[in-house]
Amino acid sequence: MTTAAFIAEIRDRHFPVKNESSGLIGEACDDPVRFNEATAALYRRVFNHEPAYAVPEQRRAAAGRLREVHEGIHHERFLISDADGAVVGWMCGEMEDRSTFYLRSTGFLPEHRIRGAARFYPLFLDYLRELGYERITSHHHPHNSPAIIMQLKMGFVIDGMTFDERYGPMVKLVLHIHEDRKQEYLRRFRLA
Repeated sequence: MTTAAFIAEIRDRHFPVKNESSGLIGEACDDPVRFNEATAALYRRVFNHEPAYAVPEQRRAAAGRLREVHEGIHHERFLISDADGAVVGWMCGEMEDRSTFYLRSTGFLPEHRIRGAARFYPLFLDYLRELGYERITSHHHPHNSPAIIMQLKMGFVIDGMTFDERYGPMVKLVLHIHEDRKQEYLRRFRLA
């Protein structure tokens, strides 16, 4: 079985998924253009901070070539829609290293955050666990306390802070999917 077939088989067992209490539907989106179009319309309503640093025009061709190389790694893009099919949220990320999935971006329209994010996060994490990932990482602006608190409640730990010219200060969180990984983390940092 090819890697793509392996991923598709597991994805088909998990998605699409409908949350009966909210009526929201989560489904995979393999088309990056469709995903970007669907999320671009929501981005400003979800995030009210200034846009990320943009690569100057004279360097965009080289950046585009590297983006094509980057597309060769394992990516996941999920759209969350309401009962009428309108996209109200998304989750996306990619393989960071051979055991870590980087949850790059998650966003829900304000009126769907509690019902959406809180319900779909565990489903997405279960899917990543079944794929074989050992760790999940994410970055959040320090003022995005709802996202940070939600992830801490789900078992993520604060792993550090980065300062990035594209986004500003970011808190890094990590989830050790398996208990032995979590215990090793605690042992190494003398926390247990």
